[in-house]
Amino acid sequence: MTITVRNVRKTYDGREILRGVDLDVAPGEIVALLGRSGSGKSTLLRILGGLEGAEGEIDVPREVGFGFQDASLLPWMPVWKNVLLGMDPRERARAERILDAVHLAGRADAWPLTLSGGEAQRVSLARALVREPELLLLDEPFGALDALTRRAMHALLRELHEKYRPSILMVTHDVDEAIALADRILVIGDGRILAEEPAGTPREVLFGHLGV
Repeated sequence: MTITVRNVRKTYDGREILRGVDLDVAPGEIVALLGRSGSGKSTLLRILGGLEGAEGEIDVPREVGFGFQDASLLPWMPVWKNVLLGMDPRERARAERILDAVHLAGRADAWPLTLSGGEAQRVSLARALVREPELLLLDEPFGALDALTRRAMHALLRELHEKYRPSILMVTHDVDEAIALADRILVIGDGRILAEEPAGTPREVLFGHLGV
C-alpha cells in the first residue's frame, strides 16, 4: 500500500518539532529522510511507527518493522529468540529462515555479546523483517558501524529489499548513504520537508539543501 502523511504536526513543551509534514511512499519504494541532528526526521519515523502520537493524517500498513542505530539485542536471549521477540517461540524455523537471509545461518544459538557490530545489526534487521512488514522504518541503522561494515550493510539492505519488497523509509544524516540506497531523497530541516530529489542527485545539490 502507499504510505500517506498529511499535515503532521508535533509539539514538545511548546516547541514545534514537525510543522505540517506531507509525505507519500509508494509500495516497494526506498525513501531517505536526510537532515541534520534535531531536524525532526527521527520524530517523524517514531510517529509513523506508532511510538509517538501527533496531529494530522497518517495512513500506514498494519505491519511495520522498525530498525534502530542501536541493535538493542537482549543479552540473556540467544539470537533466534531476539529475532522472534514478541512472537511465538515455536516459530524458530521462521527465525532461522530470516537469519539465513541476513547471512547468519548457523548463528541462531549464539549469544548477542559474541557478535560483532555488523552481525548485531544484521540480527536487528532480521527482527525488523521477520513478520514480513509492508513498511520498514530504519532510524540511522548503520550510523555506529565502520565504513567497510557500513558498505557491506548497504549491499545487504538492497538484497533484502529485492527479496521482501517492503517500502522503506530510512533516516540518515549521511549524504553518501542516501545516494547509495534511496530511490528518492527528502531533505528535512526545521520540522519541514525542504526539498525532494531523485536517485542519482549530485552530492553538491544535497549539501546545498542542507546549507553546507
